[in-house]
Amino acid sequence: MSSKNALSISLKRASSDTLLLLAKPPRARKYHMGYSTDIKIFSTLQKYDVDYLIIGGTAVSFYGEYRKSRLANGQVVETADYDFWYNPNLGNYYRLLSAVEELGKDVARYRDETPDPKKDVFKFEFEEENYTIDFLPHIMVPISFREAFERRTMVERDGIVAYFIGLDDLINDKQALGRQKDFDDIDNLRKHNPDSFPPPHP
Repeated sequence: MSSKNALSISLKRASSDTLLLLAKPPRARKYHMGYSTDIKIFSTLQKYDVDYLIIGGTAVSFYGEYRKSRLANGQVVETADYDFWYNPNLGNYYRLLSAVEELGKDVARYRDETPDPKKDVFKFEFEEENYTIDFLPHIMVPISFREAFERRTMVERDGIVAYFIGLDDLINDKQALGRQKDFDDIDNLRKHNPDSFPPPHP
C-alpha cells in the first residue's frame, strides 16, 4: 500500500467531531517500525481511527539518537514508554478507549464515567510485554492539536501508519517542560538536526 493510500484511511472520515486533515500532506521520514510492540500499537490505533501524535522520548529517538526511557528525574528505566498526544474531542476519546481495550486493557470504568477529553490523562502498564503507554490531552507548549497535526511527520510500513509530532513543535515542548532530561533531549535533537536550531551567537 502506498503512503497516499494508507493515509486515506484516516483522511476520509467526516463526522462532526473528527479532525479533517486535507490541508497539506505530512512530512515523510524513515523510522524503524520493526518492533512487534510498535506494530501492535500503531496498527490498533489506526484500526480505530484514533487521532494522535507520538511525543516524548519515542519522538526524540525518532528525530535524534535512540535513548532509553527515563523518569521525570532522569533515571533510566528498562520498561519501554510510549507517550501519545490524543486529539481531545469526545469522538476520538471513545475511539481511543476502543483501541486500548483491544490492546488488552479493561476500560469499562472510563466508559461509565462522565468523560472530560480536554483533561483526562490515561496511563496503562503492560507488564507482560514490558511497556507503558501514556495518552495526554495536551502538551506543555500552548498550541492546538489541529495546528500540530498539520505539521506532523508520517511514517508507513506495510500499510501501517504512525504520526510523530513535528520536530519544531517537539523542540518547543521540550523547552517549555524545562527539566534536565528535556535539555538533554534538546542537545540530542540539535546534534542530529542542526538546521532546525538558530546559529549560536558570535
